[in-house]
Amino acid sequence: MTDSETNHGACEEELAASLLRIVSERTGRGCNILIAEAGDFYVQFRWHDSGDEVLCEAVSNTYLDAERRIDEAAIAALRRFGFEDPGHVVRPIAARAEETAAALLRGAPDVSPNFFRYFAVHGPAAAQRVAQAVFCIFHGVYRVPREQPVQIKLILGDGCKTTGYFTAGR
Repeated sequence: MTDSETNHGACEEELAASLLRIVSERTGRGCNILIAEAGDFYVQFRWHDSGDEVLCEAVSNTYLDAERRIDEAAIAALRRFGFEDPGHVVRPIAARAEETAAALLRGAPDVSPNFFRYFAVHGPAAAQRVAQAVFCIFHGVYRVPREQPVQIKLILGDGCKTTGYFTAGR
């Protein structure tokens, strides 16, 4: 195993552990935010006392420079991962992912300026699957080299007030 694979694995584990923290640490001070960034690309999560489901957004072309925008094949890959298109209101019956449909039925936000979906993070195995999906998105969709560092930022409580990520993108 190379150093980049070792770092990648450690980062994936850190992301999974942070996902568990955002759904388990109820601060009473607003939403919990988790952001994974690799250069210009990000995948971010928001949880606000809403059970095990977290909103996940993958950056859309709206927030990327022209030379960094993803093509139709990459967009199709995000759709296969269950992500909804940016700027389109999604009804539960039309949602690509079961978890998204369930969250929407409970009144969760149904539109985003980014690609979005909901993930159920109800334990370590689920958190690990989501973390693996995030790294598949970075490498397969956004074509981030495996050796490029991924920064992880965790904000517990008041996350929606301390970052603009979920109000107007980046």
